[in-house]
Amino acid sequence: MAGNKRTRIDSKYYAKSIFGIILMFGFQYLPPIQGITSTGMQILGIFFGLLYLWSAVEIAWPSILGVIAFGMSDYSTMNNAIMQGLGSPVVWQLMMVMLIAGAINVSGVGEFLARWTISRKFVNGRPLLFSVIFLYGFFIVAIISSAFACMFLAWTVIYSIADMVGYKKGDKYISMMLIYTIMACGLGEFIIPFKGWQLALCLSFNDVSGTVLSYSYYILISFIIGSIMVISMGLSTKYIFKADLTKLQNFDASVLRDSKTEKLNYRQKSYFYTFIFIIVSTVATTIMPSEWGIVKLFNMLTPSGVFALAVVILCMVKIDGEPLMKFNDVAKEGIKWEIILICTSILPLASALTAPETGIVQLCTSVFEPMLAGKSGTMVITIIVLATLIGTNIGSNTGIALLIIPIAIPIAMQMGLDLEIMGIAVIYTACMGFVLPGSSALSAVGYTNDWVTPKEMMKYTIFACIVYAVAAIPIYCVINLL
Repeated sequence: MAGNKRTRIDSKYYAKSIFGIILMFGFQYLPPIQGITSTGMQILGIFFGLLYLWSAVEIAWPSILGVIAFGMSDYSTMNNAIMQGLGSPVVWQLMMVMLIAGAINVSGVGEFLARWTISRKFVNGRPLLFSVIFLYGFFIVAIISSAFACMFLAWTVIYSIADMVGYKKGDKYISMMLIYTIMACGLGEFIIPFKGWQLALCLSFNDVSGTVLSYSYYILISFIIGSIMVISMGLSTKYIFKADLTKLQNFDASVLRDSKTEKLNYRQKSYFYTFIFIIVSTVATTIMPSEWGIVKLFNMLTPSGVFALAVVILCMVKIDGEPLMKFNDVAKEGIKWEIILICTSILPLASALTAPETGIVQLCTSVFEPMLAGKSGTMVITIIVLATLIGTNIGSNTGIALLIIPIAIPIAMQMGLDLEIMGIAVIYTACMGFVLPGSSALSAVGYTNDWVTPKEMMKYTIFACIVYAVAAIPIYCVINLL
């Protein structure tokens, strides 16, 4: 009978959750690690607990619990923990950018740009070129849009193509394209450091280094590396993994166009141009002379103020009796609360991890300095990048980068390396978490796709990570030497 049906309890979920909570609150009672204070043990416990829960359980409630645990520690108070997290300009800035990016997604601008890109006539009869353009198109669109929105749209298009030309579930080409679109969309979104959790890592870099990470520098380097990766993934379908592309030989890409979205309307154009303005103005103010009036104005507003002003204008201006941006509609879809909560819990922890009174940085530096002693700058950068790449695919990308930045930057200072290059290397490498389900949210969704197998996910994402290491490490090392 239905009334006698027993509720299934997910014992593994609760076991992992309890272990993470015990780690968060109980680590402080372990014998102190030499060089770390009792306060440092509390902070480490909260950090390790968050790192584990994010990787093994979920994002939202562990982040909130992390703020509570931090507020109960000897390092802070509950009010300060909340103010350091939610009161940070980083959280405000993220929300403003998410609103504009959300408007782009909701209005269909992202879909228009993606379909326009992949439906060009010059790809007809060129299966390999189509594959490269397909991946690169979604890579570009994800820069101004959302990785998840682009990924799901790409999957829909791939399923349609499979149905039209005769591919079926399990075919190598389709599996590769489904997996590669996950990475292409993620790599595109991660190029803009002020759109997601990378912003918290930039702030951590600023705190540790005493300098400000240049957004323009980050965007340029990550765009070059991301482009190399995406093009390499497209080419690998034929030249590395020998997938069957012959079914695409007579495929007419124009069928991917949407007759309803042949042109952008005024509202869509306003979102698109606003986002372009935000990127251009943010980058321009870092390279233009500081004495220019426009630069002084933008520096006074700060990026947070510029983004907020853009949202105000979009919400205030009305055409045909309706605002360009309907705040409530966009906020429901655009603001990603998991990212907000990650930053809320990470921001206060970032300061605590690097604070002298915890002893954490001093201990880490004393451990790693002998290991890297006598090594060249090139070797140090290589070791740091590989350590971050492996770590981000085993644990939480945010947590791993937050742990490595306080170690890598002081070592870079002592060796006279380019601090910004080291910071960019750690932050962008942390974005490469795709191999295991717990590596990132994008990877977790990829493992739920029943058109690909876990073996395929690991095979093709590991290949892409190898491409990253081969392409990125020389770029970081050469720029460091310039």
